[in-house]
Amino acid sequence: MRNLEKEIKETEQALAQERTLQGEMEKFSNYDGQDRVVPIAEIIEEQKLLRKKEVIIKSKIPTLDETVGGFYPGQLNIISGPTGQGKTTFSKTLTANFSKDGLHSIWFSYEMPPLEFVENFPGTPYFFLPRELTSGSLEWIEKRIAESIRKYQTKIVFIDHLHFLIFMKALAIARNQSILIGVLLRHLKQIALKYDTTIFLLAHLRKTNIEEAIPTIDDLRDSSFVGQEADIVMLIWRLIKKPEDGRRRSKDDPPEWTNESRLSVVKNRRTGALKTFKIQYDFRINEFVEQSSFRQGTELVVENMLS
Repeated sequence: MRNLEKEIKETEQALAQERTLQGEMEKFSNYDGQDRVVPIAEIIEEQKLLRKKEVIIKSKIPTLDETVGGFYPGQLNIISGPTGQGKTTFSKTLTANFSKDGLHSIWFSYEMPPLEFVENFPGTPYFFLPRELTSGSLEWIEKRIAESIRKYQTKIVFIDHLHFLIFMKALAIARNQSILIGVLLRHLKQIALKYDTTIFLLAHLRKTNIEEAIPTIDDLRDSSFVGQEADIVMLIWRLIKKPEDGRRRSKDDPPEWTNESRLSVVKNRRTGALKTFKIQYDFRINEFVEQSSFRQGTELVVENMLS
């Protein structure tokens, strides 16, 4: 008798579980949330409609635009290079060129005060920045990005630079700078996607001898996550003038810099195309001059070759 009662009880429990499962499955049949499962054809059609509305951001440096296919909302892009080799100047040039198309930027420049920052800006671009940099936390930066989008319809964000976002307190908690940087990069990518904006983050390289070898993505400082989390990684560095007699420069002699730089696309998640090419640096107006596709009456400042 006891065995029969036990079997009846177990059967009733099994039936109750089955009814519960069927009830849950019935809910799923009517589920209409954003994360619902749909046919791939539906997603493709939605993406096609979104792509028609997508704003393609052009740098106006033809070789760069051809290589990366332009910059897009939702991207996190890294600009890196040795210290003092043109990262900020290149970023300012992008800002000015974007502005010509009515695509305005917000800047978070932690390395210099506003007046010094705008003194050597190429042209008179229209951009925005916080009146005071009261914080370097991503929460504060996100709020200012949202504010600039709401007030001024900004499309692009520049942050100079990554290591100003790393707080000693957070580092003490994380106890691993590489992982902390990875978390920061992932958060910035989420901000880019959330607000449909394009973020350019300046980052340092490890000390590299550019006379011996050109920089690579592996030279990004402190964490491999910098390159892993980014959509596009660009490296920039200046060329050193070679001694006229052809001899190797002594380590004790200070380098003599030329007005030529190299820009290298070392990661490109969108198209996969990678390229290194020449950029001319004009000291007189402290800018990267826009490339022309014609040599007559113009300056050809970007060439699709290495010298």
